[in-house]
Amino acid sequence: MSQAIYLANNTHKPIQCIVLPDPNALLVDIFKPEALTCLSAGETFKTIGDLINHYKTAATGNWQNQFAQSIGRFFQQEGTTVYPGEDMDVYNISPDNPLEYFNPSYVGANFGTSPNITLLLRTDDGRFACTLAAKEGQCWIVQKQKVGYDLVHAAEGHHWVPDADAGQVVFEPIILEEESTA
Repeated sequence: MSQAIYLANNTHKPIQCIVLPDPNALLVDIFKPEALTCLSAGETFKTIGDLINHYKTAATGNWQNQFAQSIGRFFQQEGTTVYPGEDMDVYNISPDNPLEYFNPSYVGANFGTSPNITLLLRTDDGRFACTLAAKEGQCWIVQKQKVGYDLVHAAEGHHWVPDADAGQVVFEPIILEEESTA
C-alpha cells in the first residue's frame, strides 16, 4: 500500500508544486546544492520551516524581485509541473522498499499520526502562490476562480470531484516590489 498525495489541475495554467517534508529538516539534507544556490537571493534559509515561513509571508505581501526570481528558478529545478487537465501523484512512498518502513511519514500514516507534508504551489508564471499542509492519501484540485485560483480537497475516492464541505485554500496574488530608481 503506497501513501500518495495527488494534485489535479482543473485550470488553464500549469501549476508547479514542491513537496516538503518535516519543517525541522535541514534544506541541505533534502535538496541538491544547485537548487540551494537558486535560493541565495539575500535570504538565509537553513531549515524547510525557514523556507515555508518566508514563502507564506511573501505570498501575503510584496515579494522582492530577487526573491521571486530565485523561487522561480527553484521551482524549475526541484518542482513538479501539473498541466491543465492532468492529475498527478506529487508525493508517494511505497512500502515495496523495506527502508521506507522506517520513514516517519509511512509509520505515521499506518498508525493514524501522519505528519503533515507541506506543498508549495504556484502558477507557472509566478503570479499566484499558496501553501498547503496535506496528508498522505489525499487528493487536491486546483480550480480557477473569477480572480485567481483556489485549492479544494477532492471527495474521497475521486480525483476530480470537489468535497464541498472540506473547505478551500486560496492562492494569493504575488505583488512584486517596484524596483528602486535611486
